[in-house]
Amino acid sequence: MVARIRDGVRAAGSQVAYARQHGVSEADLSNALRGHRPPTLPLMKSVGARRAIVLEEAARA
Repeated sequence: MVARIRDGVRAAGSQVAYARQHGVSEADLSNALRGHRPPTLPLMKSVGARRAIVLEEAARA
């Protein structure tokens, strides 16, 4: 996910430009790119990701 965000930043020309174009926090963007925090939901949405809930059947003992 971070690689896709990084590609978007390169295409936008700067972190500031990317944040403005996508309406995301510059601080959240910087923290995600530096690995200090996981990407926020708005950052993930900015690269086309969507939230999904996955339910799996548990293994039986």
